[in-house]
Amino acid sequence: MQCNAPTVTLDSMYNKIFAKILDSSIWLEDTPTRIIWVTFLAAMDQDGYAHFSAIANLANRARVTVKEAEHAVKTLSSPDPDSADPEHDGRRIERVPGGFIILNAEKYRNIVTRIVQREQTKKRVAKHRQKNKCNASVTPSNDSVTPSYTAAEAKTKRKTFKPPSLEEVTKYCEERKNKIDPVAFINHYEANGWIRGKTKIKNWKACVKTWEGKTKDWPNINETYGQGGI
Repeated sequence: MQCNAPTVTLDSMYNKIFAKILDSSIWLEDTPTRIIWVTFLAAMDQDGYAHFSAIANLANRARVTVKEAEHAVKTLSSPDPDSADPEHDGRRIERVPGGFIILNAEKYRNIVTRIVQREQTKKRVAKHRQKNKCNASVTPSNDSVTPSYTAAEAKTKRKTFKPPSLEEVTKYCEERKNKIDPVAFINHYEANGWIRGKTKIKNWKACVKTWEGKTKDWPNINETYGQGGI
């Protein structure tokens, strides 16, 4: 046999009680009446209905005498000129078949709902801000990647060959104290598009050193630079 378990909702689990109950006129009543009122609040469902078919049942749940329960029901059902809530002339409950209706239940439940909604909104806003904060904290790390890319790019640019000037070649040849004619050197490689063999020159100083070695076997290199290439 399959049993269907009753659906348990938040409303059937507990009811909120506002702290201002301590300042209400009902709190000036005798202790049994205060206990009965809190019992009603704890027992009511989402519609404000409290199922107590008999006063004796209510008294039993509230742990008061039947006489005390009857007095409390009469007080809560009567107008209260000192009540802070003018609705229903200050009456708190109304007898209906099978139990009681707490008259201002819907009003206070709506207040609770708005409070809960505000709390949920605050949580969503806080979560959204935290998410944005986390995303913002990632940005510096992205920025830190940029310099490495820029450095690599700069390094690549440094590797891009730039033909030397006559002054640069002259100064370098003087530093090495070789017999290379800077003019002949530049004219040779400019005529060849700064290509040695089939390879684009990347380091002209290395070419100068190569010419130095060739001058031993080819004394007239400066005069014959245009023949054959080096």
